[in-house]
Amino acid sequence: MVEDDPALRLLYERQVQSWNMPVELRMVSNGLEGLLEMGRQPPDLLLTDLIMPELDGFAMLNALRTSPRVKPMAIVAVSGLEDEVIASRGGLPAGVTRMHKPVPFHELHGYVQALHALFVREQAASHPLVR
Repeated sequence: MVEDDPALRLLYERQVQSWNMPVELRMVSNGLEGLLEMGRQPPDLLLTDLIMPELDGFAMLNALRTSPRVKPMAIVAVSGLEDEVIASRGGLPAGVTRMHKPVPFHELHGYVQALHALFVREQAASHPLVR
């Protein structure tokens, strides 16, 4: 998760913990830290704000677009910006899901559950059980 607001990071952390799912949540406060963290270990899901200090979400997402290492990563951009403002900043890369602030945690939970189910299914298909 890339979010500059400490209160929102705490809220996300508490919400994710309440889901009782096998989720490892790593948090950073700007796009530059996000790029560094993803360079160490790309996540399965990136949840990012768009307006942040240092390096904003737009610049971070544009940098990620060119990296083959993170192509399979699901990305959700969370922002209170109007569609016109996002479009004026170049828009979001193809495949990026957008959620509005305040974050609809029930929708985010469903999204994470669906990603987890897909991951489990892909793991089972790539490692069939021997009978």
